[in-house]
Amino acid sequence: MTLPRQRSLISGQQFCLLLSVLLCCCVNCFAVELSGAAQTGGAKPERKAPSCSKSGPQKKKGLFGMNFAVPGEMKMKKVRDVDYVLFTIHPKGNKEERLELWSGPHVGSGYPEQELRSSSEGIVERKWSCPENGGTDISGRTRDGKYWRTTTMFEGFARYEKVSEETSRKFDQIIDGMCCDAEFFRKLTGGR
Repeated sequence: MTLPRQRSLISGQQFCLLLSVLLCCCVNCFAVELSGAAQTGGAKPERKAPSCSKSGPQKKKGLFGMNFAVPGEMKMKKVRDVDYVLFTIHPKGNKEERLELWSGPHVGSGYPEQELRSSSEGIVERKWSCPENGGTDISGRTRDGKYWRTTTMFEGFARYEKVSEETSRKFDQIIDGMCCDAEFFRKLTGGR
């Protein structure tokens, strides 16, 4: 006797992406627990990222459901491979200090290395969220006065390390201006 074939609610690809979301969330939570609240310079309240609007004067760069406004005074390069996309952003005339936007199923959590955290002071860690995504935002300053920040998200992260205070302010504007693309996540889940 042959049983009738039932229609699946989601495709195999959608199932894999949803599984990735769950695993990513678990990794982010685990990394936050390992960091220890006592090591931070202070916890800030959770930041809510807005939904993306359809208009705006600045170009948006997508990072797996998250969009970033990149000002005209910045240079940007996109690198794509089989399992990741990387945008590098730097001030014109300064390739040494750069913001990296990583996206892909195998890019890792992006959580700052223990060596960087242990050589830093004034570390601040907080959660951020939007209805479709969320993660951890951690930043600090090394003892030699250089700034760093990592913002984790679903299958990706935004990161800069060892930059001047002036450049960190410019990169912070890009990260703080990120928005959630609800349409992307709607398509990802098949319109649910």
